[in-house]
Amino acid sequence: ETPKPVLSKGPPGAEIYTEASFTLSCGFGGDPAGWEYLWYKDTQGAALPNTDSSRTDGSSYTISSAALSHSGEYWCRAARGRRSFYSEYSNSTVLNITARPQAVVTMDTRWTEIFTSDSLTLRCEVQGISAEWNYTWYRDGEQIPRDHPGETLSVNIWNTSYWGTYKCRGNRSEKPFHTRMSDGFKTTDTMLFCILGLSGSVLILITMVVLAVKCVKKCRKSGESFLSALFCNHACTISNLVD
Repeated sequence: ETPKPVLSKGPPGAEIYTEASFTLSCGFGGDPAGWEYLWYKDTQGAALPNTDSSRTDGSSYTISSAALSHSGEYWCRAARGRRSFYSEYSNSTVLNITARPQAVVTMDTRWTEIFTSDSLTLRCEVQGISAEWNYTWYRDGEQIPRDHPGETLSVNIWNTSYWGTYKCRGNRSEKPFHTRMSDGFKTTDTMLFCILGLSGSVLILITMVVLAVKCVKKCRKSGESFLSALFCNHACTISNLVD
């Protein structure tokens, strides 16, 4: 009689999130010596190859970093004698991979407040699961040590030693134990925006002063009274700005 292996996953019934590792096991009740195990997904056709994220080790098939594409129906079977003899296919098991919640970094400081303060407040928010989270912050890939792992982080925006790319991740004591890492927030981009904003404001101010001086000279030459000259200057400046 052709033997039929038993396929199991561990721990059974546990929800599997992206980036997690898990193992499928295939085996017989008797002596497993001399068997080579083959693995199949979604079809009992070609056996699954070893890849960077999934690998066969004896009677186990381990996925080191789960992706949504790993969801599907799996089988195993065994072979020996240079594959001249194959066992039956095992019963199948279905894996459903759940997307890990995403952390997002946003700026919690208004643009107008940046010019009047020396700090920028970043906020870490978690999308996908409403729960209590602790937060870990990183600058340029290095974890920022903090006494209180809160959802906000204050950055001295005018100190170049604090410039860099900031990321965050949510953590908790139950599954999923952590979120996906957020995209990076570059403080250098914020500084560039501030500098361009200041430069634009200064340029507008200089332009208005130059136009006002020209209009004052023009109105004074006309020999008008003070009130007339003041009105003339105002009208002249508006006219130049419109043109």
